[in-house]
Amino acid sequence: MFKKILATVDGSKESLNASGYAIDLASKYRSKLMLLSVVPFPPGEVPELLGSEEKRITKFFSNALKKVEKKAKIKKIKAKSEIRFGEPVEEILRYAKKEKVDLIVLGEWGRGVRAKRRMRLIGHVSEEVGNSADCSVLIIK
Repeated sequence: MFKKILATVDGSKESLNASGYAIDLASKYRSKLMLLSVVPFPPGEVPELLGSEEKRITKFFSNALKKVEKKAKIKKIKAKSEIRFGEPVEEILRYAKKEKVDLIVLGEWGRGVRAKRRMRLIGHVSEEVGNSADCSVLIIK
């Protein structure tokens, strides 16, 4: 059913929870599991100019991916991980299209501004990916 599953990981408890569902689905359907972290970065900016700040941010996302990889390994699932810099929705959709993903799994809310929760049912990234993806999207509460 799902040959390739993409889980987005931003280090939030919601994304870590959603990744558990992606791992379970990958195990059930014997799917290839891909993990993607997108470091939000304004268009036109050059991440290399951040220097040590870039290293700190990259380490944070790398550690989040490692947590998910460990969970996957327990279920005997090998996961392919990648970190990208850019606008999260664009990067998630670009990656999913390039890799011909069958299912994107993401948390209802990510690391974005939490004060807006009262005004929205789901986060911006989840909503935009759900509305724009060419494949199925599973948004986990």
